[in-house]
Amino acid sequence: MLIALLALLDVAVRAWWHPHPIRLPEQFSPAYLRAYVAAARGERPVVVVGDSALWGYGLDADASVVAQLAALRPGTPILNLSYEGGSIVNSVFALRLVRLLGVRPAAVIVNLNSKEFNPLDSAYNRLQPSLERDVAATFTPRDRALLATLPPPTFADRLNAGVERVWALYRDRVDIRVALFGVDDAAGFVTNLVHRVTGETARYARAHVPTADAFVATYDLTPPVPGNVEAIYLRELRADLVRAHTPAIAFLTPTNHRLLADTVDDPGYTANLRRIAAGMRGPDIRVVDLDALDVGPHFIDNDHLDATGSRILAQRLARALASLPQ
Repeated sequence: MLIALLALLDVAVRAWWHPHPIRLPEQFSPAYLRAYVAAARGERPVVVVGDSALWGYGLDADASVVAQLAALRPGTPILNLSYEGGSIVNSVFALRLVRLLGVRPAAVIVNLNSKEFNPLDSAYNRLQPSLERDVAATFTPRDRALLATLPPPTFADRLNAGVERVWALYRDRVDIRVALFGVDDAAGFVTNLVHRVTGETARYARAHVPTADAFVATYDLTPPVPGNVEAIYLRELRADLVRAHTPAIAFLTPTNHRLLADTVDDPGYTANLRRIAAGMRGPDIRVVDLDALDVGPHFIDNDHLDATGSRILAQRLARALASLPQ
């Protein structure tokens, strides 16, 4: 009886379910991403692309910047393609997927985080794995030369992919997966359980209290070299938006100046912000400098905001969005 019910649910998911999450889950399959984007066909949504500062690291989904922006713009369809590990490179290919699946944005919102121009940043030249699988067929020889390739799959990756191939409910309904396992996959459930039992979870929390010293290497204060991958794709992002006549808000990500004074008060940091802003400005592209946005004590760390800080940022973005040509 249980097997028959699961099979029936699987058929229903494959035939009728279309994801409309407030934000993407922490982990999502290529099929989930495609289904989410494709569900926006015909809506002319505002497409949001960016990193964890937009996604809402450390926050419940309804407290994130984009969720609060949606509440300020009732009736405006929003396709939220921000996620942890985002970057300019990821934003370019997320918009490439949007076009590939026939979605026409009414406008685009993208955050420009200066730390991601640092070659030491984990997202500097690397796509989110599910996005990479969805857009790999569009890679040009230049893309292949500039981007880091996916590492060989681990046993957990292969196990997860195998289950996703045969079980649509597991693949597409990440909310049910989380309800079953407490995290996004069974391997993560086992890992978290081991970490709690061994005390690794508590040790990690103690070691990751945000201090200025923890972010010394986060920001590159020298001018980007000619081959800087993020700078190359920044130019491509601008060119794609201009070519498609897509209005856009590109904002410099709020940064915790209280925590990072020794870094962000450096002339090199300020000069790099100017370069990033200048590289993005174009017809119908409004660049908004929110690097020093006054959110008081509402930073979680160097660039992630709590719920109150996210509301302040959402209000600024709502005003900027209202200023774009309709």
